Amino acid sequence: MLPMTYYGIRMLNELHENQSNRWAVPPLKPNRNDLGGSVTLLETMPGAFLKSIGTIYKGYKKPKSQMLRDERRNTVLDALKDRSGVELPNLSNFREECVANDDCLDAVVAAVAAASWSQNQSAFQHPSDDEFAAAELEGWIYVPQSAE
Repeated sequence: MLPMTYYGIRMLNELHENQSNRWAVPPLKPNRNDLGGSVTLLETMPGAFLKSIGTIYKGYKKPKSQMLRDERRNTVLDALKDRSGVELPNLSNFREECVANDDCLDAVVAAVAAASWSQNQSAFQHPSDDEFAAAELEGWIYVPQSAE
């Protein structure tokens, strides 16, 4: 995972240029998962994905009390398991770390969002022809259609 930066998409594209058989960077390059060992590098927005599955998407990072933090983060984890459409047989292995650390939780949510994207790319917003030039410069954050 890379931090979101203005030049992040260029960095990812450079990885693609140097490893053209290994990386796909939507929307800049087509999905190349048909090539053995290819990896898709995708930028997602955890909060937008959580909103799309109908769970808490605000206030789970820095709540006023530890009890509220734990409750909200457990609610998010339960929703990922029950509503994301992604099989999560080992989610319990990460629950304690996700409740204790918002970065860990966001990483798990981003991974589930990426898995959801791989199952149904059409459920996510893609850049229009008018938006593509900006996406080439700034990148594109893949959020579910219902997260608008």
